[in-house]
Amino acid sequence: MEAYNSIDGCYYLFYKTGGFSSQDALFLLEIIWADRKAFMMLCDSIGDEMPGWGILLMAIWHHIKDLEDPDILLKRLRNLLLRYALIVPDMEFSLVVSIAQQIEETASEKWPQTEELPPVDIDDCRNMLRAFNKYLNSAQASQDSGQIMAAPFWLVYRNAFSVLPDEIPLLIGAAIERVWKILADSAVSTISRIMASFKYAMSAMWALSLVLHTRDQTRRQRRTTATTWIKLMQDIHFMELIGRLCSVLVLSTEEGGNGFLISHDQLEEFTECVGALVDGLKEVADACDIGQLEDLHQTWGRVLRYIDLQLTRFPQTTILGGRIRTCKVVWLNFGTAFKFRPYRLDELPQCMNPRCPNPCPNGEAYRACRRCCWVHYCTLRCQSMHWGARHPEAHRGQCVGCGC
Repeated sequence: MEAYNSIDGCYYLFYKTGGFSSQDALFLLEIIWADRKAFMMLCDSIGDEMPGWGILLMAIWHHIKDLEDPDILLKRLRNLLLRYALIVPDMEFSLVVSIAQQIEETASEKWPQTEELPPVDIDDCRNMLRAFNKYLNSAQASQDSGQIMAAPFWLVYRNAFSVLPDEIPLLIGAAIERVWKILADSAVSTISRIMASFKYAMSAMWALSLVLHTRDQTRRQRRTTATTWIKLMQDIHFMELIGRLCSVLVLSTEEGGNGFLISHDQLEEFTECVGALVDGLKEVADACDIGQLEDLHQTWGRVLRYIDLQLTRFPQTTILGGRIRTCKVVWLNFGTAFKFRPYRLDELPQCMNPRCPNPCPNGEAYRACRRCCWVHYCTLRCQSMHWGARHPEAHRGQCVGCGC
């Protein structure tokens, strides 16, 4: 793309096609920006058949980044890059996101964190939402470690927040649902799926944490934020996400639990990430009525009980026991966002087999499903009955294992 001219000693972009000057870059940026809605629709319709827009946008960036007072030009270019990132062919995705991030890093002190150029109109915003959801459901997303949940998500979120606030819960729900879709991708190995889903989930949680800690909102925006997060906190899938990530922390690569899929650095980042998310959730719970959450409280209590049972098997002095202890700390901290407290022994949930002849009134339903660890039974008989039965409430059709 770049060539050296021996006559004047300079390098030129697109040298073989006559060069690409600053005037060319400014002209093209103005033209594309004026029709940015059509630009996005065009790129989405032609897809992989006509790649290369990322190279052109990079060439524009090469010229305008050193101009005097280029702020508005860089904002527009970043917006175009992120729009393209939602629909870009695989080969260009990392390049496009990387340039957008470099623009953010150079202008982070000048631009407010929540500032985003507005969409052309409501239909333009709907196009962004549609493209984001299409990406999450694509095969490309399975290989993405979470870059889509950085700047591209922020673009879609801020635009939807300003003109289509009712779409925000669906947007966040789709971002979380992607974790389960990555886990269900049978085209790759189990370990690869687990690692990919964990990395994506971490990126998603950081993005959601950033959303929660956004300041300088109007009263209407604060109400929208509260409504969105109350719905999310009431959704069992959100709690299951944190529980599933905790279970991944203790997956071992060696017999005896001396090696783990998740490194120590990733473990520390996970605890920090959950802590930041919990702080934001606490603010929502303190400011709003999140409703009756007894079912969620019981689920949270079952998982805590299971963690405690594992600690009786693996002492905290062992490496595996230390990991399990960290899971307990994270799980207890997560529960504080909902104002949950551990059940007393006489309050523990009963056997979850709906046909149990004696559902263990003393609460000793300590036998957990060996695959998901979320469902508990009082006896092996009840566990066998509920797991393998054709009963409509049988656990077989609902269980999603995560073992290696």
